[in-house]
Amino acid sequence: MDWEWLALLLAVFAFAAFFRFYRLNEVLAEPFSDHAEKLLDVYDISNGNTSIFFIRNTGREGLQMYWTFLVATLFGTGISFLSLKLGTALIGVFTLPFVYLLGKEFGNPVVGFFAMFLFGISYWMNVIARIGLRFPLYPLFAAGTLLFLTRGLRTASRNDFLLCGLLLGLGLHGYTPFRIMPFVVLTAFTIFVLHNNSKAIRAQALQWLTIVAVTALIVFLPLLRYWMEYPEVFGLRAFSRLDSAGTFGSLAGVFFSNLLNALLMFNVDDGNIWVNSLPHRPALDVVTGAFFVIGLVLLILRYLRQRDWRDLFLLVLIPLLLMPSVLSLAYPEENPALNRAGGAAVAAILVSAMAVEGLVVGTVRGAESGQGPEKRRGFILYILVGILLAAASFQNYDLVLRQFDRYFRIGAWNSSEMGRSIRFFGDVYGRMDTAWIVPYEQWVDTRLPALWMGIPNRDFALWPDQFASTLTLPAPKMFIFNLQDLDTKNALKQLYPNGTLSRYTSATTGKDYMIFFVEE
Repeated sequence: MDWEWLALLLAVFAFAAFFRFYRLNEVLAEPFSDHAEKLLDVYDISNGNTSIFFIRNTGREGLQMYWTFLVATLFGTGISFLSLKLGTALIGVFTLPFVYLLGKEFGNPVVGFFAMFLFGISYWMNVIARIGLRFPLYPLFAAGTLLFLTRGLRTASRNDFLLCGLLLGLGLHGYTPFRIMPFVVLTAFTIFVLHNNSKAIRAQALQWLTIVAVTALIVFLPLLRYWMEYPEVFGLRAFSRLDSAGTFGSLAGVFFSNLLNALLMFNVDDGNIWVNSLPHRPALDVVTGAFFVIGLVLLILRYLRQRDWRDLFLLVLIPLLLMPSVLSLAYPEENPALNRAGGAAVAAILVSAMAVEGLVVGTVRGAESGQGPEKRRGFILYILVGILLAAASFQNYDLVLRQFDRYFRIGAWNSSEMGRSIRFFGDVYGRMDTAWIVPYEQWVDTRLPALWMGIPNRDFALWPDQFASTLTLPAPKMFIFNLQDLDTKNALKQLYPNGTLSRYTSATTGKDYMIFFVEE
């Protein structure tokens, strides 16, 4: 590798890191209930209460919790929302080298370069990397597993199969949708064997598969033991999406409808889950999406001409990696989902990069070998590629840091502002034990404001039937409640006739709330 090429790769890597980290403290703007559950798990770890599988909120694999605890310790960010986001953004960055090497494996260094570029700027990948939840663990371990799997099958390297098994096992400790990957590995070996007539290679492939399986099993053993002891808890989240009372025929109909919708997510509709996407827009930007379609056509044609098993595997890989989203049979409205289909982004963007590489290589050859008008035409096409990549960058920047940021703020509750109100109360009066938030239907999670103050185990909830218990406590007292909660307003006025009522004006339209203050 020459220094110029290395410098170019590092520049793309830095550009992608910019997309992951720029304004991270602001985008994602507010946490939601899942973040409170995660930080309570991290808080448990900080107190020495370790687990293999964390049972809060229908159960979660533990890798993100331990990773967040490490990030919080190394960067001094504490058990906070920022620690969650910083941890997942770093995971998004760690995925980039795997994507580059995977592009090299399926094509050449130029394919790897464009794959890393498109993956780095991707609205899809940047949103799920900024959420602060386990979502980017799926593409991270999917890319790594696929890299060592395909390279191992090409080079017959035992070390590659050991690394494949290691990442496969680790990935199963990460994010639940990764459970599709053992089936992906089996599919790869099946396609590879079917494309080889040599009995010796087929026998050897079985040995390689055994290496992968045994290595993955060893790494997975702690979670396997938990699975054996608590099968209902371990499978609750995944099987709750599969479980449906429909007949086989109706379930088949839902499955194929889900599959079609998932396949359309790349260029048509990415679903309606507002917390981790811009609903009902394509998952890919216009440029990447266009090259994705071109790449699929070129890949099919190349396979028909060359019969390379990797081309067929890449085509099959896309629907396979979509399965965690497609198999939401009990809740088809949750499909497609950018988070559960995150692994498919690796394959889709790789296909797009192969199409870009085809255009660039043809352009360069035309520019170098052509004369006169042909040479000028080659340079014009080369500039066009640069313009397209720049346009893709601008669009993805706008999608993540402007559109998604604005849309998410409208949907999320402003727990940060409530946290600031309580902190101000504490700073002025030297106490926060007489500050409360009155729960209201489909309103803020009353644990979240405490997260902004670095108190992960505090819930500020005070239910209306507990109002009378506050009479024995000394003033001052502060009650935060929903703008529409007239019952709370009347109850507090009756309980504290001299109390003062004010309206907090939020920076986000429609997020104002009421503050009832009792001074004496």
